[in-house]
Amino acid sequence: VRVEPRAVDDHGAAAVGEDRADARGRIRGIERQVRGAGLEDREHGDDHRGRALEADADRPIATRARGEQVMRELVRACVELAIGIIGFVCHDIFVFATNVAYDHLFPSLAGSPHSVVIVKWTIAGLLILPQSILLGATFPLMSAGVIRLVPRQPGRVLSQLYFANSIGGAAGVIIAGFWLLGVGGLPFTLDAAATVNLLVFLLALGAARYRAKGAVPVQSARDESGDTPAAAESLSPNIARLLLIVAFGTAVASFIYEISWIRMLSLLLGSATHS
Repeated sequence: VRVEPRAVDDHGAAAVGEDRADARGRIRGIERQVRGAGLEDREHGDDHRGRALEADADRPIATRARGEQVMRELVRACVELAIGIIGFVCHDIFVFATNVAYDHLFPSLAGSPHSVVIVKWTIAGLLILPQSILLGATFPLMSAGVIRLVPRQPGRVLSQLYFANSIGGAAGVIIAGFWLLGVGGLPFTLDAAATVNLLVFLLALGAARYRAKGAVPVQSARDESGDTPAAAESLSPNIARLLLIVAFGTAVASFIYEISWIRMLSLLLGSATHS
């Protein structure tokens, strides 16, 4: 069979054209992959730069948050110190107030029994008003500060603190009612409660110093997705035990004060029920 040279040349030219087209297609595909990889790298770079900028922006906020937490804990410690100081002088103030009332105020109001009742209740209220406000502020201050440290578990944290506080209150009632009053009377009982307050003050001060030195605030611990990891929102076992002891101790002192106040005010008001 005779093959025409022109037909062979046309077939070879067509094959060469197809090979060139395939080569160009493969080159274009490679170029698209390279451009896609470059765009992905740029996107990753932008993400890393964005996270770095967010971290830089969060750093002042985290520092300020840690300062606020330390300040709250210092306020909490100062409240315990103030309660302890008042506890040491409470009995002397009570004796002075009742002497003035029975020696001067009540005799001058002998013709007005209603005025005597009003003066009695006013004196009784003023005697326990500062301590009552301070004692009422201790648990909310502590629980609010701890919940800010562990915001993902507010129910668990608050229940543990309230449990320790409730057990401390029951212990304070038993200690004051069945032992302290019988051993040393009102002065000794009030001094014991004030001593507990000073110990709680030292523990709260230690917790504040711990937060100021080494504890990392929750706002500054973030993972790559920008969320706060659960591990960063947990307290160390030592600081957790310390806070539970503080909750227990402040309740012990509080209920020792309350039992003492009932005994004191019954001498002024003449009725344990009214006290």
